Amino acid sequence: MERNSKPILLVLLFFLNFNFLLAQSTTSEINELLRKAKQGDVLIQFSLAGLYHYGQNVSQDYNKAHYWYRKAAEQGHALAQFNLGQMLYKGIGIDQDYEKAFYWYKKAAEQGHTLAQYSMGDMLYTGTGVSQSYERAFYWYQQSAQKEHTLAQFSLATMYEQGLHVEQNYKEAFKYYKSSAEKGYVLSQYYLGTMLYDGRGTKQNEEQAFYWFKKSAEQGDVDAQFYIGWMYSQGEGVGKNVEQAAYWFNQAAKQGDAEAQYHLGQIHFLGEGVQKDYKQAFYWINRSAEQGNVDAQYSLGLMYYEGNGTDKNYKQALEWFQKAANQGNIDAQFYTGWMYSEGEGTQKDYQQAVYWYGKSAEQGDANAQYNLGLMYYKGEGILQDYNQAFEWFKKAAEQGDEIGQFYLGWMYGEGEGTDINHQQAHYWTKKAAEQGDANAQYNLGVIYYKGEGVSKDYQQAFHWFRKSAEQGYSDAQYDLGGMYFLGEGVSKSYQDAAFWFKKSADQGNKEALHSLSELKEQGLKASFE
Repeated sequence: MERNSKPILLVLLFFLNFNFLLAQSTTSEINELLRKAKQGDVLIQFSLAGLYHYGQNVSQDYNKAHYWYRKAAEQGHALAQFNLGQMLYKGIGIDQDYEKAFYWYKKAAEQGHTLAQYSMGDMLYTGTGVSQSYERAFYWYQQSAQKEHTLAQFSLATMYEQGLHVEQNYKEAFKYYKSSAEKGYVLSQYYLGTMLYDGRGTKQNEEQAFYWFKKSAEQGDVDAQFYIGWMYSQGEGVGKNVEQAAYWFNQAAKQGDAEAQYHLGQIHFLGEGVQKDYKQAFYWINRSAEQGNVDAQYSLGLMYYEGNGTDKNYKQALEWFQKAANQGNIDAQFYTGWMYSEGEGTQKDYQQAVYWYGKSAEQGDANAQYNLGLMYYKGEGILQDYNQAFEWFKKAAEQGDEIGQFYLGWMYGEGEGTDINHQQAHYWTKKAAEQGDANAQYNLGVIYYKGEGVSKDYQQAFHWFRKSAEQGYSDAQYDLGGMYFLGEGVSKSYQDAAFWFKKSADQGNKEALHSLSELKEQGLKASFE
C-alpha cells in the first residue's frame, strides 16, 4: 500500500569546534585573546567567536560572535564561514539574510566542509536565498554524502527515488537510504522499509521491510508506526498479531495519522485484538473522517445510519456519505442515492438519487446499476427510458446481481427495451431464481408452466412455484394451490390446494379467496379441517 511522500527536511545543525580550554580563561587571558585576535590570529578569532556565542566565561554576545566569525571567515576559516552562514540563516544576533548565508556556506563548502555542502544542497533544493536548482543541489548533496553525511545521503536518495535532475534510479536510492538508515536516521529507515516492502531497487523482502519500519517506528515516525500496524494486521513480514496491530495503529493514531485512526476504529468495531467497542470505533473513525479520510467518512455514515456507537441519525449519515461520495467512494455514492430516493435524512429527491446512483453505477457498483435501471424503468427523476433501463439491468445482471437478473429476464420476456427473446428471458430468470429471488422463482415457474423459451414442464413449474411460495410470495402460493387442485406436476391434493389457497388469500389475493370459496361450495370440507 502507498503512503504520502515526505519532503526533504531542511535540517540545520549548529557545529562549533574550538578549544574548550579557552572557556576556563580568566579575564586577563580573555584580554590577551582579544589582543591576538585583533592582530589577525584566525584560530583565536574563531575560538573567541565561539566563547561569545555560547557565553563561555564571557557574557553571551551574538553581535561580538558574529563580528569575530566574520573576521575569521574573511581569512578563509571554513568552520567560521559555516558558523557565520548559520547565524545569518537563522537570524542569530543579526538580521536574517538567506543570500548572505548562502554566500558563506558556499565559501565553506568549496573548502570541503561537509555540513556546509549539505546546507548548500538544501538551499538550492528549496530555492532559499538562491534560484532553485536541482542540478546544483544534487552536486552538493553528493559531495556531502560521499563523506558519509547522514542527511545528505537521505536527500540524495530522495532525488534518485523521485528522479529529480537525475534519471530515476531505485538502486542508488536504496543504497543511500540504507547507508543513512544504518546510521540511525529515522526517515531513511522508513523509506528503506518502503523500498523493501515494494521491491524497488532491491528484491522484495517483507521481513527486512518490517525490521526497518520497526526501527523507524520506535523513534516515533508516524508513517512507520502505521506500516507496522498494517503488517501485523495482515501478517506481512511477521506473524499476524491483531493486538500488536492495534498497539501500533494506536501509536500512529495518537499522532493524528488519519489512516491509522480509521484502521484502529475498524479494529474496535470488529473486536479484533481488542474488546469490541462501538463507542471507541466511532471516536477514532470520526477523528479520521474529520481529516478527510474517505473510507472513514463512509464508515462514519454507516455508523450514523445504523446507530452503532452513536444515536441513529439519518441527517448526519447523509452528510458523511455525501462527503465520501464527493471524493469518489463508490459505496458512499450508492448510499447517497439510496437516501435521496427514500427520503432518509432529507426530502425525497429522485433527480439527486439518479445523479448519485449514476456516479456509483459508472464505477461498477451492481446495486447502483440495478437501482439506476429501475429509475429509468419507472421514469423517476429522469425521463422513462426502457432502453437505458435494459442496459443498466444488464450491467448489474452480468455482475451477478439477482434483482438485475430478474428485471433483465422480465424485459426479455416482455420485449421492453429489447426484442422479445424467451430463451434469454428463461436464462436470466433462472439465474436470479437460483440465487433465491422469490419473484424470479415465481416467473420461472410461469415460464415452465407455459413453455416459453423451454419445453413445457409442470414438474419444474411446480418446483419453482413451491420455492417462491415458501418465501411468502402470494401469486406463487395461489398457483401452487392450483397445481395441487388440478394434479399438474404433482399428485392431486385438495387439502394441499386449500392450504396454499388460504396462504395466498390471507395476503389479500382475491383469486385465491374465490378458489377457496369454490372448494367449499363443492363440499370439499375435509380440505379445510
